[in-house]
Amino acid sequence: RSAVEDYRVKNYSGELPSRCKKEIVHAADFHKNGQITTEGLLTIVHNIGAGNQIVKEDIEGIMRELGDTGEQQNTTIAVDKILRII
Repeated sequence: RSAVEDYRVKNYSGELPSRCKKEIVHAADFHKNGQITTEGLLTIVHNIGAGNQIVKEDIEGIMRELGDTGEQQNTTIAVDKILRII
């Protein structure tokens, strides 16, 4: 199982999986603009207890590959894209 699914089973067992994912992702949308930053993605990882499985370098690689702006320091990923990925 994925880290998100493990978190859902522990903390959202009475909710639909999609509801859990939406709450996790929207909590990381710091600017409430529909975009997740590297820091937001790191927050997701730590909030679900996967900080020991996924390191910052992994997150930076994800941002480079899937990010929307192409500039690493300003790269964001759309909330909808993150929801499809997890």
